[in-house]
Amino acid sequence: MKHLFTYPLLTLFILLCNSATAQDYLITAKGDTLNGQVKIFVNGLDKRVQVSQPNKKKITYTILQVRGFVLEKEFYRPVKFADTYVFMKLLKQGYLSLYAFQMNGQLSYDGQYLLKMDGQGMEVPNLGFKRNMTRFLSECSELAAQIEEGKYGYSDLDEIINQFNACINDKTIAQSTKPKGLSNVNLDPWNALEVKVLNSALPDKNDAIDMIKDLKNKLEKGEQIPKFLSEALKAALKNDEGLTADLVKALEGL
Repeated sequence: MKHLFTYPLLTLFILLCNSATAQDYLITAKGDTLNGQVKIFVNGLDKRVQVSQPNKKKITYTILQVRGFVLEKEFYRPVKFADTYVFMKLLKQGYLSLYAFQMNGQLSYDGQYLLKMDGQGMEVPNLGFKRNMTRFLSECSELAAQIEEGKYGYSDLDEIINQFNACINDKTIAQSTKPKGLSNVNLDPWNALEVKVLNSALPDKNDAIDMIKDLKNKLEKGEQIPKFLSEALKAALKNDEGLTADLVKALEGL
């Protein structure tokens, strides 16, 4: 079964991180992959990455010109944090991923950030851990209740992430195995949306197209559409008002 976290962009990142070579990599916002020596430059709000390749001029990219990069076999990517974007280091990958970030004035990556595949994120709280985590992980009521009861706390973060991802996976399987009937869904809005995305200037349009195709395939089979899939597609199209409006209309027709 195809899960959301198997889409090409994340798959490429995982392959780069697990590569046997010590070579660094950078993936531009356009999807180009460059290998060479990677350096991060962070000076206040100015965050850049430089790639040095043999016999070539060094190239420097701003944080918004980069999808991600691998430095010393660790993967980094831009993540929206508060009102800006920062480079975060991937610690644990899944539908719910754990990242590390540099706290104010620090060079080390001591801050921790949780990011869902649909774009929702939250800094791991030191204060109010129980209250904030139960709210953030409310999709899995059993896990949220266990956190509320004190079974899991701050020191159990790794297990909490494992349990949440297992919960989301189980929900997806349950939805896909429900009895299927003949689908009478009109796919015209989805076909039109796919064409518009293909002709758009979205930097991650290939991932959005894969999600649309996955969604259409489920509709043709009469399957339920997982909420995280529709939310992830909304997140992928959020910077284009026209595409977002078309997506909303298509979802309303389900």
